[in-house]
Amino acid sequence: MTKQLLKRHLLAWVTSHIWFLVQFLLISALFLLYPHLYQADLGLLSYLWLLYAVLSLLFFLGDFYTSYQRSTRLAFLLNAIKNGDSVPDNLPVIGLAEESLLEALTISNQRLQEQVQKQQIQNSQQLDYYTMWIHQIKTPIAAGRLLVDQLPASLEKKLLEQEFIKIQTYSDFVLHYLRMESFHQDLLLEEQSLEDMLQSIIKKYASFFIQKQIQLNLEPINYRFTTDKKWFSVILEQVISNALKYTKDHGQISIRLDGDILLVEDSGIGISKADLGRIFERGFSGFNGRMQNHSSGLGLYLSSEIAKKLGIALKAESSPGKGTTILIDLEQVELDFD
Repeated sequence: MTKQLLKRHLLAWVTSHIWFLVQFLLISALFLLYPHLYQADLGLLSYLWLLYAVLSLLFFLGDFYTSYQRSTRLAFLLNAIKNGDSVPDNLPVIGLAEESLLEALTISNQRLQEQVQKQQIQNSQQLDYYTMWIHQIKTPIAAGRLLVDQLPASLEKKLLEQEFIKIQTYSDFVLHYLRMESFHQDLLLEEQSLEDMLQSIIKKYASFFIQKQIQLNLEPINYRFTTDKKWFSVILEQVISNALKYTKDHGQISIRLDGDILLVEDSGIGISKADLGRIFERGFSGFNGRMQNHSSGLGLYLSSEIAKKLGIALKAESSPGKGTTILIDLEQVELDFD
């Protein structure tokens, strides 16, 4: 940092003092040419030129040192203000210009910090509000499901049950999305059975498989790994619900394990090549999402972010009309604690 600053300052100093340096060279040239043009005493002129050169050099060195100190001090002040650090009260200030600049920067930094704190308070209040709303909405959802359970068996009852599952899922999704900021405060790493987590989610969506007459091919999966059950289940649920959403009636969904990679394959409508590289982007719904008219573009984005924080990889392979395969690489590389 110091060498780089010194190099930059030297270049800036030479550029700003170019006319003084040109003047020095011109006067030196006159001192050297004068004895040859007018047969003057070379010894006296040499002494005068040497005195002039020494005084000029001392002046240049003094000016360079002073300006370098000022630049170093300004760099320190800017870095301190940028990082929100306090500036020592006893720090000497060189010149009125630097003092004015420091005062302006300090005021600007204070205003910025105030805005940041205000925004953080607003975000916290907003998070508290939505969290409270989600917890409150769960009560009428649970009450509604109890009422539906009391209805006689019928197609309408099954459809109502499915809609309540969707409402519950979307409410939980919003809560997970809001909690992403405090992901690691809510993290509980334990050894989990992959098959147990899959069975739990499949049981939840069993009525969807039955209603759309989608064949499920679930191979025996004897695999245990360390993860957070709640957060990893969000990924599984999003992947399976997407497969159900985009697979037509009488299609099929296969879930199998290949080494450390879990594959969820469907015979759905597939994803175009143009959309495939962007499906994990925030807010991107793609052609299929726009056609279905009920895609937020947040499900796979949230799943991808959770996967990164859990140290696993999430990929997709697909072709239009040939279905989609989501690959979840369970070989944990490194947890993301940022």
